[in-house]
Amino acid sequence: MGGVVGYSGNTFAQVFDNPNPTVTGLMVSLYEVGCMFGSIIIIFWGDNLGRRMSLVIGGFIVILGTVIQASSFSRVQFIVGRIVAGLGNGMNTSTLGTYQSETCPAKNRGRVVTCEGIMAIGGVWISYWLDFGMSYAKSTVQWRLPLAVPAIFALAMSGVAFFMPESPRWLALKNRDDEAKEVLAALAGEDVRTDDESILEMHNTIRQAIDYETHMSGEFSFRELFTGGELQNFRRICLCFGIQLMEEMGGINLITYYMSNVFLQIGTGHFLALLLSGINSTTYFISSFVPIWLIDRFGRKSLLIYGTIGMMCMMIMLTISLSFGPANFTAGIFAILSIFLFNIFYATGGWMATPFLYPSEISTLRLRSKGSAISVLSKWMFNFLVVMISPVAMANIGWRTYIIFAVLNFVFIFVLFFFYPETKGLELEQVDKIFTGGDPITRGAIGMRRPLGAENHQPSQDFLDKSGHDLSKHIEDVGKSSEV
Repeated sequence: MGGVVGYSGNTFAQVFDNPNPTVTGLMVSLYEVGCMFGSIIIIFWGDNLGRRMSLVIGGFIVILGTVIQASSFSRVQFIVGRIVAGLGNGMNTSTLGTYQSETCPAKNRGRVVTCEGIMAIGGVWISYWLDFGMSYAKSTVQWRLPLAVPAIFALAMSGVAFFMPESPRWLALKNRDDEAKEVLAALAGEDVRTDDESILEMHNTIRQAIDYETHMSGEFSFRELFTGGELQNFRRICLCFGIQLMEEMGGINLITYYMSNVFLQIGTGHFLALLLSGINSTTYFISSFVPIWLIDRFGRKSLLIYGTIGMMCMMIMLTISLSFGPANFTAGIFAILSIFLFNIFYATGGWMATPFLYPSEISTLRLRSKGSAISVLSKWMFNFLVVMISPVAMANIGWRTYIIFAVLNFVFIFVLFFFYPETKGLELEQVDKIFTGGDPITRGAIGMRRPLGAENHQPSQDFLDKSGHDLSKHIEDVGKSSEV
């Protein structure tokens, strides 16, 4: 949408009666409302559908919404298409991180989910260059083709997901243990059998974690999302909700959705704005590869803090540069540079992928799909807020808009440091132990280099199953089978 809105005279504006900034913001941002409802579907029914079928169904809903958008001749039809496409995308984004986290070993889970972020930024890269190329068209194909292309990717995703194996942890959660072992063996390698010792140990660890969660909380109830106790579910849900809030309110969607508008605000012409948007999306895409080598080495938390500091500095630089007005050539150069560097800090800091990975890592298995979906619900809720208010803010307060995001990024640095624990290198079942240590406020977020390394840990009675087996010991020993 970034390359087809924001300027009069193009065929999009002609078909939809030259919408003003408020209507433009509404037409663009109602996509996020659809995404929010898609996340809600996963919260309530994701565990019934399963990870794989959620992706298949979500992809086909995206295709339907894309067709409605691309064939629109009225604002109402276009808005319906945006909401429908968003519904499917909300289901997809609520499920992908969970599915990937549950099928990856701890040693490279961050790298694998980072690849998802690279593909997402690759979509931004394709979209801006497609917008640039289609800007030369004189008919409505100028915007209909760019809005139709996502259907190709949605079809490919649904087709691939249909033939992929189901998550072994979801299968175990549904007591389909034989199938879970088959998937674990398949993920381990062609020559690994289901009765291999490493497979049995990994499956036993997953089974013990499920039994422990059931022992602690009984049959699932949505009330668990708002309770503390030994499992600290409410704190985990707050962390899930907060990480996507920070990702959205850091300013990335102001830049991504309205990048061409921002360049126009600097004083460029329409052609140069589209060209710079395409070049910027290219550097953005290239930068997104960097976390592959960093996220499992330096950790999620360190990268996010580094990226947030950089984003804050670039918002300050953009604010100062734009305050000189579009007539100041030197200030305009610095403003353009700050936009490029903002995207680079966002990408290299892991902000594209980590918010989808982190909720899956810190949530218990029985709440994992709900924690991820609540996180994505937060994403689309604040995405809607930013996308809706940005055109109005830029039209009314101009360069002062960016002060808001500079201040928010400053606050987020401290939130990340004091409240978000590091999860690199830990199996999903090991992460539970982070929440049982540390001081009462940060609870393992700082001062716990190896949360599972307490050699003298004595299990409480809550960590014993009905047969007296120490479930916490099983959870701590899961690293022995990390090759799986």
